[in-house]
Amino acid sequence: DNDDDDGEGGDDDDFIDAPLRDTRALIRPEDVRDLPRPLGALALCLQRWYYSVRRCAKSAHRRVYGDTFPWDDFVRTMVLSSTLFVMIGGYW
Repeated sequence: DNDDDDGEGGDDDDFIDAPLRDTRALIRPEDVRDLPRPLGALALCLQRWYYSVRRCAKSAHRRVYGDTFPWDDFVRTMVLSSTLFVMIGGYW
């Protein structure tokens, strides 16, 4: 009895063999091929700019704080403090 009623048997699962996407780039040139040329180029340019600014901010953060203040905690603190700043600034 080798009945697989749950559908989990077999080696026809191609999900595992699929290559992983590049985690540094959310939008690839293949993804914007269907968009009008200026819009796709703008999306790729903004993504390149975002990742370069993020890399510079992370290196500056590491230079100032080292490994004592993790990047994720820094981002969380900045988001919460900027929200408080906008709320107090809007009140004034």
